[in-house]
Amino acid sequence: MFNASISQLLNALASGDGWRSWRPSDPPFPATRGEVCADDGELSLGRRSAAQVHPMCLARDDLISNAIRRKGRWYDCGKFVRLWHELDGARFGGRRHLGAGEGPEGVLVEVGANIGACTLELLLRTKARIVAFEPSPSNLFYLTHTLQLAAQRDPAIAERVVVFPIGVGDAPRRLPLFTQRGNLGNTVVGQALSDDCVGRRAGASCLNRTMAAGAKGEVAVLPLDTIFPRGMGGVRLVKLDVQGFECRVLQGASRALARAVPPVGVVAAEVAPTWLYGQCCRPSFLVHLLSRIGSSGAGGGGNGGGGIDAAGGGNYGYNVTCTKRVGPDYTCLGRPPRGTSLANANELRETPPTPTHLATLRRKMATCERRRKVATKLF
Repeated sequence: MFNASISQLLNALASGDGWRSWRPSDPPFPATRGEVCADDGELSLGRRSAAQVHPMCLARDDLISNAIRRKGRWYDCGKFVRLWHELDGARFGGRRHLGAGEGPEGVLVEVGANIGACTLELLLRTKARIVAFEPSPSNLFYLTHTLQLAAQRDPAIAERVVVFPIGVGDAPRRLPLFTQRGNLGNTVVGQALSDDCVGRRAGASCLNRTMAAGAKGEVAVLPLDTIFPRGMGGVRLVKLDVQGFECRVLQGASRALARAVPPVGVVAAEVAPTWLYGQCCRPSFLVHLLSRIGSSGAGGGGNGGGGIDAAGGGNYGYNVTCTKRVGPDYTCLGRPPRGTSLANANELRETPPTPTHLATLRRKMATCERRRKVATKLF
């Protein structure tokens, strides 16, 4: 049983103040702002002539939902399927789609599940058991309806997925939630951020036009160290899609990752430097966090010396995708776990900061945080 395995394998915290984990046997999350499942929602995998079609609960007017209607799937999800299989050095052998009955087993932690496009594809194309985190009430409506539909078609899926309706960060707290109008994929914890409000267009007036505050105002946020007090042993892949909140997530996961036996295979993240700055982080500090997780010792150990391509301690790797407004996304920062075919990459041209640089970074980030609190009050 999946939930028994979670309890035994990860000793996960299953509930908290005002929330509890969700399974497909539970009722889906209710609508909070008039959400409904559009009639034309479906995920299509495989070649068109022999495509496998799976129903989804999609929004009527949303960027990701509309892309799935046009293309049959969200473009970003396939790379996580490939990464999952490549952790064992597996090859696709020319086949684009491996079935759920093929490939390695293990647990995938998905921080930022959104409406479930990648969650569903990973369930259908791998044998992964998924622990998904999603704080947005609107996204939870679509995510849980989609997963319940999948479990009705294949009851085994009900034992392979659990949803935590909370955000993930560096400390237990409640934070405001913002969603870009017409783009549920841009749901941001803590700070209103939008690609449409950068540079000269940045400012409260632009954000007021573009972003909407969450239906509940604030959402619960917990560190992964709290959720997994005994570590994340058995987790093969941690997938982060948190709109610039990556530093906060990693700061709150150092013990859980360091205590993982066997070690986590890869932490995969999607970043945009401007989003990191918007959440009071810096690319060099992200590199510091990624590098030290792979080192031995309590809390990840060390300052990540030796460069981002250093082997570090254990068999841990990371894969960071940089998002560009024009052109394809690409792997801009990566260190492969030993024994895999994954490539090194350092297109960000960042190395772990020296102790002096790290102290300066922390001061700048603290100043940014103080200013952001004032800006959030004004928004």
